[in-house]
Formats: sequence, C-alpha cells, structure tokens
Amino acid sequence: MRFISFFLLFICTSVAAQEPVEAELLSGKLQESYQPDVSISGSVIVGVMSAGVAAAVASDGITIQPQLNPGAGDICLRVASRDGIYMSRNAYGIPDGGERSVRLPYDTDHDDELDSYVGDENGKPTNKLAVSATTGNCESEPDQYKYLLLSAQGSAPAEDVVILVNSFGATDVFYKLGPEDADTDPVDCTYISEGKRTAYDYVCSLGDIRQQGDVQVSIIRERFGRAQPDVELTILSNSE
Repeated sequence: MRFISFFLLFICTSVAAQEPVEAELLSGKLQESYQPDVSISGSVIVGVMSAGVAAAVASDGITIQPQLNPGAGDICLRVASRDGIYMSRNAYGIPDGGERSVRLPYDTDHDDELDSYVGDENGKPTNKLAVSATTGNCESEPDQYKYLLLSAQGSAPAEDVVILVNSFGATDVFYKLGPEDADTDPVDCTYISEGKRTAYDYVCSLGDIRQQGDVQVSIIRERFGRAQPDVELTILSNSE
C-alpha cells in the first residue's frame, strides 16, 4: 500500500510539473479592438510566429517555452488580423517558471471573430492572423526589439516560422538570414494575393529555425528595383 501511495504521489507531482505557470496581464483586462473601417500604419514587421500560434490565440493557449523565458521581465504581445479589423496590444509580466512553460492569458471578447481567422486551407495555414511578442514594454516600435517565438500549449517544439510583413508599397520583398552585411543569399517572400491586406501583404517562410539558437534576419524591400530601408530583427531561441 505504501508503494502504491508513493507511486500515485509521483504521478501527480509529474503531471503538475507540466502545467504552465500564469503570466500577469498588466492592464488587468485584454486591450483589443474590432473595427471594420480602420486604416493601419506602423511597423514593417507585423508578425513573427511559429505555425500553431494563431490557433493558440483563439483557444487561449499561448505559452512561452522554458528555454525562451525572459525571467521576471515584461513582454509585449501584439495580434493583428490581415484585414486590419482586429488588433490587440498587451503587456505581460513574465514570472520565472523554471522548467515550466508560462501561459499568456488571452480572455478575448471576440471568440467568433478570432475563430474565423485561424485554421487551415488545403492543409496550409491561412496567414489571416499575425502574432508577435517582443521583449520590453509596448510603448516603442517593435522593430527595435527582439522577438520571442511563442508556442501553442502542448505543441511540439519543432514548427516552421514565418514573418508577416507590411511592404508599404514595395513590389518585391526578400529575407536574408544573418545581419544586413552577411554573405548569404536573399530568399523571396511570398505576396499574399487573396483577401483584404490592410495590415500586411507578404509572408516570409523561414522553415524550422527553432533549434538554431538566436537568429538574425534582414527584411529587404524594393519598389520597382529601388531599395527601400531594410529592417533587421533578432528571433530568440534561447533565454538571455
């Protein structure tokens, strides 16, 4: 009997260790808007995300994996629909979860609308919802910050990563791994031709880079062959 009790205690302890700890939503209530007639301006980089995160927003299952936990710091979570109708921006206080993941509570008032943005079409993500998480607060442009790759609760760590870009009128968009002056070839990003594209209009598919350590990426834009200002960002795959 003593052995059985110890075994049950071990199982309960192991299960509890897998449960994520909760981040603190600093505003107390989710700050979001749903406005059909809104115009968008702002950052070139709208989303930096792994494949399952859009669905995690709709299901309230957004997590930070232990190796990415900034440790008792703040992050800014931004969500934007491609059509520009849905937007949110929220700061979270992140506890040090140790070996446990940290869940970012996302108690939305727009369940039906978010559900309509996520899912697969012909086995591929719709890219109708962009998600980004940057270190620090929400007061400055996110291009100045480092991006954390969030996960869906319970998902596998290996997922393809995409960057969703507002081209601001560029006719060609590329990405290059490494800093701007790195000796690597640029890769074409794909123009999103379907639907309303108010918030962003290109998707850059980086593949599965999550095991490569911190990755620098340059976004290169051209308008009819004339260079536009590049944007450099760092995608964090390890805690600092």
